[in-house]
Amino acid sequence: MAKTVENNNSKIIIGIDILPGFSVHGSVRPKYAMAVLEDNEFKEIKDKVTISDIVYYTGKYNADILAVDNIFEIVPSGKEVYKILLKLPDKTRLVQVTGAPGYL
Repeated sequence: MAKTVENNNSKIIIGIDILPGFSVHGSVRPKYAMAVLEDNEFKEIKDKVTISDIVYYTGKYNADILAVDNIFEIVPSGKEVYKILLKLPDKTRLVQVTGAPGYL
């Protein structure tokens, strides 16, 4: 298990974006760009991470928010959302940052 980084009541946000050429529907595991923000300061920036890496960093930083452009960049269907949420820390909220409110 990863060692958790203390956040001293500050908000930690992990933002991810699927890299061009990848899809959750493809035969190759998708890769993502990832940034970890704490109090508007970048703590880490990674390129070519997998969803397993994202779950790891979310736990390592005990992130408050995991932000994605579109939920379907990390899961192939709405049924899969629950499975990914089970892998994240209890306090982490999965937030879709684009699209109309109530889209899902």
